[in-house]
Amino acid sequence: MEKTFHHRRSCRAFLLNQRLVAITILVVDATVSAFAQSDVRTNSLNPVTVTGSRVETASFNAPFSVDVAEVNPAGIAQPGVNVSEVLAGIPGLVVQNRQNYAQDLQISVRGFGARSAFGVRGVKLITDGIPATNPDGQGQAATFNLDTAERIEVLRGPFATIYGNDSGGVIQLFSRDGKGEPRVHAGVVGGSWGAIKVDVGSEGEAGGVGYVLDGSRFETAGFREHSAATRYQEFAKFNFEPDEHSRLTVVASGLQQPETQDPLGLTWATYQTNSQAVEPQALTFNTRKSIEHEQAGATYERRFGDENRLQLLAYGGQRSVVQYLAIPRAP
Repeated sequence: MEKTFHHRRSCRAFLLNQRLVAITILVVDATVSAFAQSDVRTNSLNPVTVTGSRVETASFNAPFSVDVAEVNPAGIAQPGVNVSEVLAGIPGLVVQNRQNYAQDLQISVRGFGARSAFGVRGVKLITDGIPATNPDGQGQAATFNLDTAERIEVLRGPFATIYGNDSGGVIQLFSRDGKGEPRVHAGVVGGSWGAIKVDVGSEGEAGGVGYVLDGSRFETAGFREHSAATRYQEFAKFNFEPDEHSRLTVVASGLQQPETQDPLGLTWATYQTNSQAVEPQALTFNTRKSIEHEQAGATYERRFGDENRLQLLAYGGQRSVVQYLAIPRAP
């Protein structure tokens, strides 16, 4: 009996020591954690909101796939000529820049638009609330003016049908508002193969009316033979707030791209021999394309509280596309 008693007492002492060690470790760990937490710096991030659902919503809480691309071509060392410069890295979006200004960019959203022979189909293009896609479903990404753009929103998936039952996706550009002191800016960008872009603009606020004015000219001789292009773009935007609950915006833009040469595609064998070659039929038929596009619109927005608003939109425009193909006459 005495031996058993000593054994139990030894066990209790051992368990007590274990508990003391465990408590000591917990206290030390809590102290270290407290010191560690006191050194952590927290930064508050501004919420990102989108208007893809026509209602302001935090992108993380939106029940659909939407991404916002901030437009700053100079910040990423790009000339600001093609929208592909700022849309790289968005999931589900493929923008093929073939450096052929007669064929424009090839844009597809989750496969929609991949079969388009030219222009953009299956994906709706919108600029400042004004459709940049024609009623026949064909759009030109060249109409996007990156010199005055603030951000581009990309909506993917079935929710794109709220913009039309033919929309497999929506790419929407928002230009910046004129504010602050009136100022003038000018820029020149140059590159290889005779590429040069000149941009001149003015923006600010005067008499309670914000304005953004911009004009640019881009020219390139092209990497390949018979691939020269010249593009002119003009943009004007005026915004005015009659009172604290309403806003009026007037936007007008233009694009002229005359006699843009089309070198056509190359076979793999020809490409391996000379990647700058031109398809002989392109020279025979002088394949080329001319675009003339003008549009204007006005938007009146009235807010009712923090979540409700009424928007009235009126717009109009015209687009002329003349393209010469390498197709011989029928006998």
